[in-house]
Amino acid sequence: MERLENFVRIYITAGRGTEAFAEMEIQKKTACTQTHRRDGKVFVRIPYKKLDLEKILSLKSIERAFIAITDYDNSNFIQNKKVFLDKLMSEFSRPDNFSAIHLALNQLQALHVPNSLFAVDSFHSNKAQLDKNEGNLLERKGHLHSDKQICSEQNVSNMESNSVKEPPNKKVCLENDVIQQSGECSDSGLDIQTRAEKMIQSNPTFSKNLVTEVNTGAENKNSSACSEKLVTNPVPHSSDDKPGFLTFRVCVKCSGKVSRWLNTQKLSKDIGWRVARVTGWRVNLRHPDIEVSVHISDGYVTAGIPMSRYPLSKRDYIVASGLRAPVAWIMYHLAHVQLGDIVLDPMCGRATILLESGLEFQEASYIGGDTDLSQLQVATQNLHLCKKEHNISILMADSLTMPFRDNCIDIVICDAPFNLKYLLTINTESFYMQFLGEVCRVLRQGGRCVLLVSRDIKKMLLLKLPLSEKFNQDNLEAIDQAQEVNHQLLPLTVLSTHDVKLGETEACIVVFNKI
Repeated sequence: MERLENFVRIYITAGRGTEAFAEMEIQKKTACTQTHRRDGKVFVRIPYKKLDLEKILSLKSIERAFIAITDYDNSNFIQNKKVFLDKLMSEFSRPDNFSAIHLALNQLQALHVPNSLFAVDSFHSNKAQLDKNEGNLLERKGHLHSDKQICSEQNVSNMESNSVKEPPNKKVCLENDVIQQSGECSDSGLDIQTRAEKMIQSNPTFSKNLVTEVNTGAENKNSSACSEKLVTNPVPHSSDDKPGFLTFRVCVKCSGKVSRWLNTQKLSKDIGWRVARVTGWRVNLRHPDIEVSVHISDGYVTAGIPMSRYPLSKRDYIVASGLRAPVAWIMYHLAHVQLGDIVLDPMCGRATILLESGLEFQEASYIGGDTDLSQLQVATQNLHLCKKEHNISILMADSLTMPFRDNCIDIVICDAPFNLKYLLTINTESFYMQFLGEVCRVLRQGGRCVLLVSRDIKKMLLLKLPLSEKFNQDNLEAIDQAQEVNHQLLPLTVLSTHDVKLGETEACIVVFNKI
């Protein structure tokens, strides 16, 4: 029987309702079956010899991944404050809780995966050079005092402050298949990728967490290969402290009744003192190499070190996202895309679902349509700035009158309107019946449709459409059984429903099949 210390403990966070999909993906990609899930988290124990953190960082259905320090049931200690604090501090004073941490950090340091803990933040590393190039162009063109100039320093402050407005008279247009802004200085001497990155930097509406390829030639360090020999003080990737020591800070988050009587600032200081004594790391509150995240609730105490600087849900290949990428990937997973399938998103928006599907499975064809030109422009930009190959096309089309012949689409995947942020011009029930009728027309027999809808719309669809024999009858608990079921004459059956949370919004993924 294998000893406990021969394992590295990992836990990931996932959106509420998506934990089962995250657990399935972990088991499939890491071949590890020792997993369990709880309240937005999935825990996994991986043997040292099978530890591959690059596979963990490649998971698509998760928010963040952590190297676990401790996780225990807090309900037995929360009744007494002194007992609670004694137990908490003892967990951070145990060297064996940090033994596997050193091994995992060494492996992370050896990786050159974008967005990993020690990877170069390419947006910030390239920002200075981009600012310099743009400033030189402006100076040569004599636009330093022009009303239409775009000062790179102002652009950075615009992204960090909502109080600064965009320069007037800016228009968005398509030029050379890359969306650019009119009124900028001439940049014909730069390649398309550089011009696109400049455009993103000058537009505060786009995400500033753009991650490009890591300049390994300049940033690689002589990091040794991972071994089972534990290293007390691994050499940090970058540190403002003394060389040879990792720097860290402690972030404590409390929820529930326990948050009323805990001083998180003092608690962070006490935990930090114990972590420094056990590990030899040095405290750095401003620019630490790593962060010790502690989550305390009435039920559990969970602590770990994030394996990435930014959430893994923020993809490096999506500049401006719409739907959260993990939910989009789960919808693709439920669609069961096969070789040669034609996949349609009739309300594609910024093409998040298409990118998640097209990059995960490239042996199919993907089509997106929308009536909002501004959304299509952002979708076009996302497709052009994606560094990976894909087979995705987009066009302007109405979802109620799709420009496709009958029975030509294999799969329909769509983030349908909730009638909340984007209001419908007609009655919600009428819209969905017309939309599903059009889906049935273009969908081939046996084809599948995956929709993301609100909980209220889910109830309406379950009353209007017949349920398949495989449908879990437990899903009918939320339906008022006294209400008369009025099935519409649509050749669709409901295969399954999956409740998820989008922030504070209650949503549901509904899977249909055309009969």
